[in-house]
Amino acid sequence: MKQEEAIEKIKKLLRLSESPNQNEAQVALKKARALMLQYHVTESSLDTQDKNVIWKEVPINKKWMTTFYSLISRNNRCDCYYTEGYRSVNGMFKKVRTAHIVGFPFDIECVIVMAQLVEDTVKHGIVEFRHNARMESSKSTKGITDSYVYGFKDGLQKAFDEQNAKQEFHLMCITPKEVKDEMDSVENLKTVRQTIRLGQSLNEIKAFMQGNTEGYETGMRKQLEVAL
Repeated sequence: MKQEEAIEKIKKLLRLSESPNQNEAQVALKKARALMLQYHVTESSLDTQDKNVIWKEVPINKKWMTTFYSLISRNNRCDCYYTEGYRSVNGMFKKVRTAHIVGFPFDIECVIVMAQLVEDTVKHGIVEFRHNARMESSKSTKGITDSYVYGFKDGLQKAFDEQNAKQEFHLMCITPKEVKDEMDSVENLKTVRQTIRLGQSLNEIKAFMQGNTEGYETGMRKQLEVAL
């Protein structure tokens, strides 16, 4: 297939990705992403509205997801920062965290889908590890969440670094100039960063190692089947 033919097919797939049928939309999104990577097609090559950089706000359910949104965005041609605030819920103030992602619409959707999968994977891993830890020992499992998250993030970063070094997903990983310029235009950004201290207990060390392995495997899963 020539690049011109690939571009036309990508355009059709992007139109299908707007389908109200979620499964159909996700399949079209996967195929479009795969073709863009294979034929080195950028948004500027597509005569669609998706060639413009946009901002999208995404609520963050867990504080530890801030660091994953940062990592995933920067490895999917986007960038982001997060804000914290309070809102009134039934007469009580509740802390609200929001990820502000900048990028091309198509790339942002890939970030969101991947972040949702990572969040589900991490939650499942933490629950499973806590259960196993309680079965092995009566000691406290305090600190396991932080250790597992830290390990998962480290493993995911290693997977991204390996892929970037091999340029397996070259188009996906390089942040476009338009995205960098948009981020630079915003003053006083609070970039998404989170440092989690690794605990010293045996359970925390085990949690880190398990999270590290599962994070690496998640990242190496063909970039989650080409960003899902």
